[in-house]
Amino acid sequence: MSRLVKISCLLLFVLLLSCTVAKTTSVTPELRRKAVTIKILTPEEVGSRKYSIICEVSEFSEISQNVGPSPGEVEAAKNKLKLVAAKADADAIVNYLLEINIHPIHGARVVVCTGDAIKWTE
Repeated sequence: MSRLVKISCLLLFVLLLSCTVAKTTSVTPELRRKAVTIKILTPEEVGSRKYSIICEVSEFSEISQNVGPSPGEVEAAKNKLKLVAAKADADAIVNYLLEINIHPIHGARVVVCTGDAIKWTE
């Protein structure tokens, strides 16, 4: 193998490794702590409390089986949704919807969680 090919392979490996490390370290301890405090609430749980919608949040998790999502896959999508809401400094998520879709890029079946990140106003 030529020296140029070896160097190219090494650079590609380093690039891929750095992308993986950057992705796994993007959740700071503070963000993780905030995310675990965020609840996904039903209308009954919200009751008459007043809130303002910060933004819509949406996340997905791939389904590994053809029969439907496992509880772990649903939980993974919900946890990702909470991280997005935490980045928006939300207090909770309302108007939550879970769907099974086909990923538009690679065609895998995915669990998609969508909701509204909110801040309590009272």
